[in-house]
Amino acid sequence: MNSQSTSFPKTRWTLIQKVRSGSDQERSDALQDLCKAYWFPLYAFARKGGHSQQQAEDAVQDFMCTILDSDLFAKAEQSRGHLRTLLLTHFTASLNNSHNHDARLKRGGASVHIPLDLPNPEGQYQLEIQSLDLPPDVIYHRQWAQNLIQRALDRLKQLFSEHGQTERFQSLRAFLPLNDDAADADMDAAASAAGLSPSAFRTALHRTRQHYRKLIMNEIGQTIGTNDPLLIQEEMRALFQVLTR
Repeated sequence: MNSQSTSFPKTRWTLIQKVRSGSDQERSDALQDLCKAYWFPLYAFARKGGHSQQQAEDAVQDFMCTILDSDLFAKAEQSRGHLRTLLLTHFTASLNNSHNHDARLKRGGASVHIPLDLPNPEGQYQLEIQSLDLPPDVIYHRQWAQNLIQRALDRLKQLFSEHGQTERFQSLRAFLPLNDDAADADMDAAASAAGLSPSAFRTALHRTRQHYRKLIMNEIGQTIGTNDPLLIQEEMRALFQVLTR
């Protein structure tokens, strides 16, 4: 597989500018991307904090609508911290201010359409999160990290597919970092399934892991809006720490 990547998503801060001042289509597309990254982590935070399914859904929906009409992003500075922390801080305040939340709903304040297709967020919560003995804030950051890893993995899969190597990707995927199935994977069997000798498979795996790491780092850079390798490495360490708790 050619390791050269093509274009990547715009930074989350650039998306925010689109949400605030872009055309109707740019606004819709940017909001969709932001929601994909943050809707479920916020939902999981609310559910783990003791809110019912309906309360959590309403709270996230209302929060997403509220920030469109507020000056939260207009005043936000990248130097003040990570976007995910900024969102969680304001979402927590929104949850704690239930009176204003209910009053806003009665005024029809949540009527803005949030263009999001989540097939079963409660089902995902029940399956993946409910039994975890972790505080809500850790759940939130953990879900954000998993979303970021999934975006990098999807990009890696796309690159393999573009070169007609989807089956090879499936064989290699089991041996990538943060894969729960890695301990049970048989490398010789995977090499045979990929049509490679064991030594060739190990070489391909080494290259794939390197490229996967680059994709993760690129996603991190896009998310926090920087190309600074030190900041990206710092964020990557935090990401792996929260995923291995």
